[in-house]
Formats: sequence, C-alpha cells, structure tokens
Amino acid sequence: MPFDPCLLLSLSSALSEDPNYEDESKYRTSISRAYYAAFLVARSYLESAGYNFPPDSNVHKKVIDYMKNKNSFISNLLFSLRDKRNKADYNLDAQIKKGITISSIKSAQMGLSPKI
Repeated sequence: MPFDPCLLLSLSSALSEDPNYEDESKYRTSISRAYYAAFLVARSYLESAGYNFPPDSNVHKKVIDYMKNKNSFISNLLFSLRDKRNKADYNLDAQIKKGITISSIKSAQMGLSPKI
C-alpha cells in the first residue's frame, strides 16, 4: 500500500502546536510538510488522469501548470503554498511566524479535499 500524503498534513498540524520545539524551526518544517501533502495529492490525482511526471527539477511547476487545466483554484493554492514553502526552506532571513503556518495548513487542507 502506498504512503498516504495526508499523513504529512497531520504531522504538519501536530508539529505546529508542539511545545517541545523552537517556534521558527517547527513553523518552517510545518509549512514544508503542508505543501508536500497538497503537492503529492495533486500529483497523484494528475497521474491517475494519465499525466506522467518524470523525476526532474521541474516536477513541482509541471504539477501546478497541469492542474490549471483541471482546477485553477487548486493550481493557485499550490502555487501559493509552494511560494511559502520556498521561503520557509530557503530564506533564512525571513521571519516565519505561526500565522503563516496556520494559513499554510488550512490551504493544504483545502487542497486535499475531494474538490480536485
């Protein structure tokens, strides 16, 4: 049985509230996991519809672009989540606060809904 990416969102939510970790590091990780949950669900959905995604550096952009044809709301949501994830993962000067983490989790929850 394949891994359920929704578990990444559960981890993201639990981590964002866990008092055992430093705030900014848990918020950055939580945003990243929320994005990947939504991304993996969208990619799986597109693959089930016949799209193929060879593993390369453009797979994230391709999923977002292909999703525009299926559901522009989800495409925009993924684009926004990816932007937040990139900031959280790569921009060490950015201050990552709880609000953006909660927003990312809620966006990912919308992306995981059966509305795709």
